[in-house]
Amino acid sequence: MQENGSNSELTSQEILSAPVDQQKKIPEPKLPLKERVINFLDNLVVYGLGFLAFAIAVGFYLKTYDSCQIKITIFQIGGSIIIGLWLIKTSIERKILITKEQRKILYPVLVFALWGIISYLLTDFRGAAFEELTKRIIYVGIFVIISLDFNEKKRNIIISFLITATLVSTIYGLIQFFDTRFWPPNPAHGLDPFIWRQAFGKRIFSTFGNPTFYAGYLILVFSLFFSLLWNNQWKKWFIGIVLLLILFNLRFTFISLSLLSFLIGFFICLILIKKDVVTEKYKKILLMVFIFLVFLFFVLGIFLYRGKGELIRYKKAIFSATIEMIKDKPILGSGIGTFRIVYPAYRKPEIFLIEGRHNTETDHAENEFLEIWSEEGIVGLLIFLWFLFEIFSNTIKKLKSEIEIAEKVLLIGLFSGIITFWINSLYRGVSYYFVAPGFFVWVLTGITANIIVSPKYSETPQKWEGFRVLICAVGIVLIPFSILYFPRYFIADVHHNIAIFHSKRGEWEKALKHYNLVLENNPNYIMTHYFMGNVYNDRWNAGDPERALQKYEDVKKLAPNYVQVHYQVATIYAKLEKWEKAIENYNKYLEIDPVWERTYPLLAMAYAQLGKYKKAEETFIAGLKWHPESADMFLGLGNICYAQKKFKSAERFYKKVLEIKPNNREAIENLKILYKKTKK
Repeated sequence: MQENGSNSELTSQEILSAPVDQQKKIPEPKLPLKERVINFLDNLVVYGLGFLAFAIAVGFYLKTYDSCQIKITIFQIGGSIIIGLWLIKTSIERKILITKEQRKILYPVLVFALWGIISYLLTDFRGAAFEELTKRIIYVGIFVIISLDFNEKKRNIIISFLITATLVSTIYGLIQFFDTRFWPPNPAHGLDPFIWRQAFGKRIFSTFGNPTFYAGYLILVFSLFFSLLWNNQWKKWFIGIVLLLILFNLRFTFISLSLLSFLIGFFICLILIKKDVVTEKYKKILLMVFIFLVFLFFVLGIFLYRGKGELIRYKKAIFSATIEMIKDKPILGSGIGTFRIVYPAYRKPEIFLIEGRHNTETDHAENEFLEIWSEEGIVGLLIFLWFLFEIFSNTIKKLKSEIEIAEKVLLIGLFSGIITFWINSLYRGVSYYFVAPGFFVWVLTGITANIIVSPKYSETPQKWEGFRVLICAVGIVLIPFSILYFPRYFIADVHHNIAIFHSKRGEWEKALKHYNLVLENNPNYIMTHYFMGNVYNDRWNAGDPERALQKYEDVKKLAPNYVQVHYQVATIYAKLEKWEKAIENYNKYLEIDPVWERTYPLLAMAYAQLGKYKKAEETFIAGLKWHPESADMFLGLGNICYAQKKFKSAERFYKKVLEIKPNNREAIENLKILYKKTKK
């Protein structure tokens, strides 16, 4: 020992024999810089992923055209950064081992990502497909990170964030419930402070912006949280409160089919827990809980949901159209993310009659599996089913093995939630394709895979050499790219919303200024091209007809049969008195939407301008098929017959108009003229 009393040269034996208070003062040896960097990056990945889950669940922004565009942007930026950080960390650490068991799950999911890229390269609509491609890559990346590099501590961090997000969302759901029942309707002020209050009537949509998406999330996480009742790390009373909040919110989304899926999935959860975990003492309690839930949902009117018959007809029409799409391209499909682009050419007329609208797009097939088949062909669907089979079959094998009770129950909760989600996706298929809840099913599936095949690590870094440099470079490039590129879509959506505001006020120059800013940030924003065409069409200054036609052509390059684009082109040619062109485009529109009443009189008038009265008459007769009690159709027929000197027919049609609308002035005046002409 040195004379100055320093303990810097103490032997290990002397340290151990020193008094406890002295031992505490001895600093722990610092980790090498490399280890500290690895730990720092690891924490960024885990806590970043947890915060990302929280932000996607609770985030919304009401000054964009899509209030949930912020979720997509957060997902794109945050997901890319997390993947980039993990690639850098992994390239430095080089200790992850890929076992034979892990390959069974990794191969199908990586092939699924690869097929998405191939499908994107093969499609003619890459502008529309790019967003879905980025989601696919980020989903798979997050799945790989969780499945390969998580442990119990990391899993619990993510679950903590999910519980917090669910608590926030369900409390806001309660606020919406009371707001819709005890406060006046929008635009008056209410308990819900946001402008979107009561957007879906009395249905709860919480922070998800849509009751369907919200219900999809709730049925996904319920069984997971229920499984935490068997984990001593979580306060049972707190988890119980969260579960009750979920049930209440789920009930008042009024999504009856999701409630049915929930019952099926929760029944699976209870059966597995009863079989593998619960002692005889608690089996009757679980059975009573399930019976109570079934009774509760039935009493509250799950199957009294109004419009159920119409909903069935709606889904039948969409399924039928999607199957026709599949028949045309069964092997490769139309391309990832292109359903909404291709579908209008196959849409059934019944859809227009059910919806009562003609200016809306159907973005999804209401069945996730049919949509994957239509977009990525039977190849893409089989790859995806391969992935699900490996997850589910290996989960069952794991449950049959000897594992800790807490881990077994957690796996049962995850398995039941994921099963519930995919059952729901058979007939309520609009969840997987949206970031919330689509992101969460991939996170929970990743945790499931992580439990199935525990990660393996080597004691020393492996020699990856060139591959190590490559993945590190990808990670480094991915982070700044995502920060600089993906916010453009959010900015575009903000300007699109502002532009619509000015368009509605007839402030054309301001509207066009913001529409141009949209296209600077997102040149593939189909709706912006379309709305710009409408602005030129409505303003009609010198050169506007040509500008409008150019914008509609831009629309057709991105989406050949976008809603009403052929109709708008036809109206411009009609204004320019180019009747042949107008007729061509009115007919194109009728091929897509034969239901809209306004198209038939305009098409008939175009034929009449060319002296094609027989075609004009046939047009009105075709319109009466869809609108047999339309006064305008009969009035138009009367006018066409009068122009052909078919006075008896004209008289009959004018009288029919007066049967429908007794005070129709034009029909009365035309009858007077006809009687004067025929001297009646």
